Amino acid sequence: MDERNLKIFIADGDAFFADSVRKSLIDSVSCDVFVVNDFSCFIDTVRREQPDVIIMDVVLPGVDGLSFIKNCSVLSGGKDCEIIVVSSFYNDRYIKESSVAGVFGYFVKPILPESVTDIVKSASKRFMSGGSSRNYMSFGKSNFSVIEEPVMMPSAASGFDVDKSYGQRRLIVKITQLLHDMGIPAHLCGHDYLREAILMVMESHEVSGRMTKEIYPEIANKYKKSPQSVERAIRTALDVAWTRGKTELINDIFRFTVNIQKGRPTNSEFVSLIADYLNYDCMNLA
Repeated sequence: MDERNLKIFIADGDAFFADSVRKSLIDSVSCDVFVVNDFSCFIDTVRREQPDVIIMDVVLPGVDGLSFIKNCSVLSGGKDCEIIVVSSFYNDRYIKESSVAGVFGYFVKPILPESVTDIVKSASKRFMSGGSSRNYMSFGKSNFSVIEEPVMMPSAASGFDVDKSYGQRRLIVKITQLLHDMGIPAHLCGHDYLREAILMVMESHEVSGRMTKEIYPEIANKYKKSPQSVERAIRTALDVAWTRGKTELINDIFRFTVNIQKGRPTNSEFVSLIADYLNYDCMNLA
């Protein structure tokens, strides 16, 4: 099979990330790339179009990603299809079951679009050679590129700050895991917005008092949303954590700063407190 004929699907709730991967693939690989925007039709689209490679998150709006992975060969009419999971959701059960189902790899965000492209190249070589799909699973949160053909990261010679990027990747994974542990589901838009806001405050604490004027607009611009929708999504995510989350962990994190019985803190208070908590934690680990 000619590489030019490869049909690649991208299914990710983060439109910015999906488009970045699409652009990277177009620049580096001769293939047709489709970004799935309507997840309600995702399964029907796969059944109809029968892609060769699917890059997907296991957490998609209205889609049980794990069930889809397990039944992909049936949905695609028995056609071979390489599935590459790229997700901020780090869960041992999901990783194990994805491996058993035969995905090419489970890679933990944050990850560079260029790295995803290199992973696709490895997957497509195996697909075009007619070989059976093999599992290259990533069990280390920061060491996500454990595959047969190594993923090449940008070098310092290209002007890329490798050390800073690596540290930031580890930090983002730490934030993601903490939000998950607190009971904020990864499929909520507010989950991703909170992660962005916390990272911004950790990098520059001065912006913590400028949620409305600076943080909401910047996140909105990245995700192509309105600042008001970003604020609402974060508020909804915190409501979920305070009504259905793990109160023991929340109490442990906030201690005497917030009385959980009196209701959740404001968006600004939560982001600032989590940033302080993680900064303190990072200093202790240094």
